[in-house]
Parts: sequence; structure tokens; C-alpha cells
Amino acid sequence: MDMQKILLLFFLFEVGINAQSFPNWFLNQPTNKRCTVGIVQTSFYNDSCYKYAFEKAIEKAAMYYKLKINLKQSFIAAIDKKYWTFFHKKENYDTTLIGYYTDLCTKVDSFQNLKLTFMMISEEKQNFLKANLVNISQVTQPDWTENIPRDNTYYYSVGIAEEYYYLTSSWDAAENSAILELAKSKFIRINSILETESGNFLNTILEFQDEKTETELNNIQILSRWYDIKNKIYYVLARCDKN
Repeated sequence: MDMQKILLLFFLFEVGINAQSFPNWFLNQPTNKRCTVGIVQTSFYNDSCYKYAFEKAIEKAAMYYKLKINLKQSFIAAIDKKYWTFFHKKENYDTTLIGYYTDLCTKVDSFQNLKLTFMMISEEKQNFLKANLVNISQVTQPDWTENIPRDNTYYYSVGIAEEYYYLTSSWDAAENSAILELAKSKFIRINSILETESGNFLNTILEFQDEKTETELNNIQILSRWYDIKNKIYYVLARCDKN
């Protein structure tokens, strides 16, 4: 094997190892301070990557402070089965908070590999963390992926997503899934408008159900993340205030 091939194999090996390494604060986000993390695709323009990651983290800080979610779902229920026929989600938050958090928040730490750029921000006016890289292949499956925490203070949820071509889409989808599950957890315990109509098709009684719900999530926090390398599934643990 010539030197050129050896260097190529070494480069590919380093890329693979690097892509599986994440900052410890990304996998286990601090809960004692209001922190948010922005993730963007790494490009040739490093300054732009960090800038966009910071802006994305700021937007999340504003959104996660107070997020209103409108859900509309339609089902057809037949015998003992329910079929999901329609789903629509609309999110609203106070966009003026983006300017507020831009002035308030500062960078805590950042990390960049060949695929992703991470930026953590906080209301703290000092750096209180430094990234220790964790190889995700050495992290065992966390208990929360199968047993969602419960207490009297917060609603908890786990969001999952498959692997997409752009890894930012995978993490974003898992995070959005977790937030949707928070909304479901909350409105199931509060109220929802359920409209039902009955019909008959081929001697089978059908129920047509439309469910409309509006709920507000306060102080959303992302607690932990995990990537199942074997099955290529992304997991995110989130919570929000019950009050």
C-alpha cells in the first residue's frame, strides 16, 4: 500500500472518529443555568458558522421561554384501531425576545468538527464550562430513552428522529419531536376539544374524530441527547414547567 492510500485511510479514520465526538455539555446540558445550544452545518467559512450557531441559540432561547402551540389532528376510529389522517402544528412565540436575549446572553463555549458547529450560550456573563469531548460510541444507552423521568415540577418528554443527510436536521427533528411530546403531555392533562361523528362503511361503524388543542409551554429545557449508532436514531430529553 502506497503512502497516498495510507494517508487517505488515516484521514477517513480521523473524520469518522471526529464526527462521533461531541462536547459533554451538548450530550448533558446544564440545568442549573438557562442555557441553549445552536447547531449548524460546518462550512469553509468558520466565522459564519459560529455566527449562525449563535443566532440559532438566541432564537431558541426566545422560543423556549414561552411557546404557544396549536395542534389539529384528525382520526378515523374503526373497531379497536385508530388511524391518524391529518396533523397540523403551529408555533408562536414573542419574537421581540430575540433582541432581548441577544443583548443578555453570552457565549459559554463552542466546538466545531468537519460536519457540525456547536455553540452554547447562557444568561451568565462568564464562561463556566469548557468542552470535554465524548465519543458517542463509548456511551451506553441512557435509562431515560426508555423510562421518561416524572416529578411534580416538570413535564418530561423524549423526542426521536432518524438520521438525515444533514446531521443538523437529525438533531433538530429529535428536539422538535421532544417539544411536540411535551405539548401532548400537557394538553392531555388540561383540555382539548374533541369532535366526533359516526358513520357506517361495509357494516363497520366508523368514528371520525377532530381534535383541536392550544397549549403554552413555559421554560423549555433540553436536558440530554444521545445517538444510537447501531440503529441511527437520535434521542433528545426535554422538560418544561408544570405551572
